[in-house]
Amino acid sequence: MKFRILINGILLLVCFSLILPQRPALGEEDLVVKTAFDAFSEHWLQLFTEKGCSSRKSPCLVQDQNKPGIVVAQYQEFIKVISKEVKPTGSPATPYVGILKYEVFVYESEGSSPDEAKKGPFYKTKQVTMTEIFRYSKGKWISD
Repeated sequence: MKFRILINGILLLVCFSLILPQRPALGEEDLVVKTAFDAFSEHWLQLFTEKGCSSRKSPCLVQDQNKPGIVVAQYQEFIKVISKEVKPTGSPATPYVGILKYEVFVYESEGSSPDEAKKGPFYKTKQVTMTEIFRYSKGKWISD
């Protein structure tokens, strides 16, 4: 009886392995590049949260075309990573691209002057999915 269960289990595994699509195994270089992209994207997201228009301390000023005379101060707050993907390109100069998708909240404040807009209060106005594409060249990830 135990032998029959074992045989049935093996047959079931063989059938599933024939039916399910096979993914190609990643080569050693692919794994190194993917691991490097994981580290690179984490560092990039850290810089995103510390610099630019990504903090309440340093919002960007934008002009709302629908509201003449009103200045809008805006910043983005990182929420979460949606996906990270590394794809081969077939190009010797740039053999891979890395695609990073993440979500941010956008906060805005309005005022009649830049200083007034920067004071706040800030309100969450939307949630946005961002997509960044990076290239891998000369053995490293590049964010230009």
